[in-house]
Amino acid sequence: PVKVGDTVRVGEVLMTVETEDEGEAAGAEAAAVSSPAAAAPGAPAAPAAVASRPAREQGATIKAAPTARRLAKKLGIDLAEVPPSGARGHITKADVERYAEQLKAGSAAGAPAKTEAPRPAVEAAPAPAARTARPEMPAELEEHIPLRSIRKATAEHMQRSWREIPHVVLEDRIDVTKLERFRRRHKAEVEAAGGKLTLLPFVIKATVAALKKHPRFNATIDMERGEIIQKHYYNIGVALDSARGLIVPVIPNADRMSVFEIALYLSDLIARVRDGKASPEELQGGTFTVTNIGSLGANGLLAMINHPEVAILGMGPGRLEPVIVGDLDDYEVEARYVVPFTLTFDHRVNDGADGARFLATFRELLSDPEALALKA
Repeated sequence: PVKVGDTVRVGEVLMTVETEDEGEAAGAEAAAVSSPAAAAPGAPAAPAAVASRPAREQGATIKAAPTARRLAKKLGIDLAEVPPSGARGHITKADVERYAEQLKAGSAAGAPAKTEAPRPAVEAAPAPAARTARPEMPAELEEHIPLRSIRKATAEHMQRSWREIPHVVLEDRIDVTKLERFRRRHKAEVEAAGGKLTLLPFVIKATVAALKKHPRFNATIDMERGEIIQKHYYNIGVALDSARGLIVPVIPNADRMSVFEIALYLSDLIARVRDGKASPEELQGGTFTVTNIGSLGANGLLAMINHPEVAILGMGPGRLEPVIVGDLDDYEVEARYVVPFTLTFDHRVNDGADGARFLATFRELLSDPEALALKA
């Protein structure tokens, strides 16, 4: 008990006033300490922090402020479970509030997670089929062919061309109807002389004339010296398919030959190449190459430059095609004989505009076969 004149600390109980009901409750609480009832089934366990409260002696009177008792009764809290913090072991209202918060936190932590109502099952997309490892094939199903002779030389030469030369390609489709009619009228003359008059001799002759007008396509380039070497002689290589591989025989000084002379020389050269009788000198020294894939049925090709040359002309098959002749106000559709051509050239030496001008000259030459045939 506190006497008059005593110094009292903040929060210390001055007096305790008990009613008859509270006394009974206090007695019941005291009895609960000595003989606690079994926990109800399913009741949440007290939090670990509360479980570590200091033990009280059996039969000890619970010292609690009236406000603490009323709050504990309201919240359904057993004061015997509340750790006191007041003077001489008294339970304050703050102790009850703190304990209630601990119970609340412990219940939330131990409560089962809220579950949503099951959603309708969605059929999962089928997983992509796993890639199976490629089985090793037996060695007897593979054939190792060594690179030899012409095939090896071609591989090395083409690799060098592709590695060193920046290739540019232009395409054109040229109406050679007049030229084809001219060829058919005169092919018997060449055949009588032992040759064969195809479109290729005309193409070679037109190529030489175009090279004279655009000399940088008949050249080589020396990057170390920083020079473009233009050739004023015209040795035209003709790419041929043979049993031994790709071979490029050369027609020397093609500018000095007529179309008929080119046809005769080419017929003899092709025969000797395919028979393996061409001399090494006939397979070198070219300044520009022409390749004709049309006889094999392909629509055309983007040919690779024959190093150290700086350009190559590819020729596809001639076909009859419907062509509109005239202008918007007066036109008609005619069947015309059209041949596709590709010009591949070295971008270090010529630009796209240069290539377009070369093809324009070439197209003009093929459109006038009589004039082309008369060129020396």
